[in-house]
Parts: sequence; structure tokens; C-alpha cells
Amino acid sequence: MKLPRSLPEGLNPSSWLKRPSWRVLAITGGSLLVVAAAIVATWLWVAAEQRRGLEAFAEAMVKLQLSQAPSARPEAKAEAIRDLELTLSRKPSAAVTSQVTYELGNRKYTSQQYPASRSAYELTAGGRSPTLGRLAQVSLGYTWEVQKDYSRASDAFEKALRALKPGDFLYDELMMDLGRVQELAGRRDDAVKTYRRVADNPKSVRGDDARTRLASLGVR
Repeated sequence: MKLPRSLPEGLNPSSWLKRPSWRVLAITGGSLLVVAAAIVATWLWVAAEQRRGLEAFAEAMVKLQLSQAPSARPEAKAEAIRDLELTLSRKPSAAVTSQVTYELGNRKYTSQQYPASRSAYELTAGGRSPTLGRLAQVSLGYTWEVQKDYSRASDAFEKALRALKPGDFLYDELMMDLGRVQELAGRRDDAVKTYRRVADNPKSVRGDDARTRLASLGVR
């Protein structure tokens, strides 16, 4: 069988190895440059926004600290809180937002604005910072406790405890907080169980306190 002297059009090996034209290279290179420039511009814009958010937060925190001084004007604290709220309204980065909402919650709490402080703490608890989120969850329990809603305070402390185990940061403190609100709610048996978990742990830093509470409840 004779082979054809030349391959059909489109199957010539030389056509497969042909280099792309300079126009294709120019278009491709130009597209890559545009994409790279867009990425760099976006990164610079995000970095600038984060920097502005951090600067605004830092200024608000300095103002807040100054408002705590004995010589500060009576309205200074209210102005500092407004600055924190303004910082939050500018939609800073997630990390800054968690710090702002947590501090705002603290300021509202010390001003006895408990519903407003809970709103701020809830924003922090739903943020991206695990540590601040846990602290905010604990603070939620305190806002309910100070308003004598011990059931909700207990729920908040239990929720904060879910991700913790003995020896973890805040574990013993939270257990004692939980036992306290259980006592206040009249749930003696639950409080005894909670205190025993702390007292029976030889490494607990609050073991003595737990045993004292158990003794006060008539438990040896």
C-alpha cells in the first residue's frame, strides 16, 4: 500500500510546531499585565483601608483611655464611645471590627447600657477572632447576670465552655461563673455538679474556691 506523498491540509507537522504570532504574544502579555496591575491595585487598596481602620481605631482607643482620667470632661466618655461607633461604621477589616465591637461592648457595659453592650458582644462573638469571640461570649453572660436573667447567663457561659476542656484558658473561671449563676437561679444540684468538676481536678487553679462553694452548700 502506497503512502501519500504529503499529509492532508491541517495535519502537516510543521503547522503544529508553528510559534504563535507576535500579535498573540502581545495580546496575551498585555492581558497578563492588566490582571497583575489589577491585583496589585486591589491589594494596595485593601492594605490602605486596613491601615486607615487601624489608625481610626487607635485614635478612638487613645481618646477612650483619656476619657477615663479623673480630670476628663464628663462628656469625654460619650464622645469616645461615639468615635468607636464611627470607626465601626466605616467597615474596617475583620480583625479591627472584632476589636472595635469588643471595646464598644465593654464601654456600653460600664455605662450600664446592657442591651447595647450585648449587641456589640454578639457581633464580636460572630467575628473571625476565636479569642475575642470567646471573651465576648463570656461577657454576654455577665450582661444577663447583672440583669438577673440567670437562665440566659447560664446558657451564655455553657456556650462559651463548649469548645474548652480542663486546663484551657478561661475554663476554670467559666466553670465558677456557671456554678455561681446556677446557684442564683436556685439550681443547687447543677451548681454542685459544676463545682465538683472544678474541685476534683487536681490541676485546677480554682479548686479551693470550688471546695469553698461546695462547703457553703453543705456538701463535703
